[in-house]
Amino acid sequence: MVFPPAPSGRWMARLPGVTEPDRAPMTDHRGPRYLLVGLLAVEVLSLVSFAGFYVDQLAQGHTETPSRVVMSVVFLLASAAALAAMARGWVGGRGWVRTPTIVWSALLLPVAWGLSQGGLAGIALAVGVAGVAGIVSALAVPPTGWGPEDREVRGGTEPGD
Repeated sequence: MVFPPAPSGRWMARLPGVTEPDRAPMTDHRGPRYLLVGLLAVEVLSLVSFAGFYVDQLAQGHTETPSRVVMSVVFLLASAAALAAMARGWVGGRGWVRTPTIVWSALLLPVAWGLSQGGLAGIALAVGVAGVAGIVSALAVPPTGWGPEDREVRGGTEPGD
């Protein structure tokens, strides 16, 4: 996999008192990206597996409310598709993917707490570690394309350019 180069940071030279040589060198953020892609892949597989389990239970007639099961399957598959899109965004070095990853990972923390209160400490630990690792890894990758001064780096992709 090839990631696009990190923004050059030329905007820092425009700040008062900061010159280009004073800028800290940009680092390669492949490690956190690979970790996030792996975490998201595991989460996608988990959601698809749960959806398969629900479909199996529905097919065997082990449910009292089929409509609830169908809607759960739809929700699980839609969530899996969104997570797969986020993983693809991390592979492609997209800037939009950082915030939804942090939000999703933060939402895993109350789930982990609920699992721990329900007596499922092992699963709670795994979910909690995935949530914290997702947040830390997403924050380790700096945001890209967040200001008009980055237009040169993005190649003038602003509307009207």
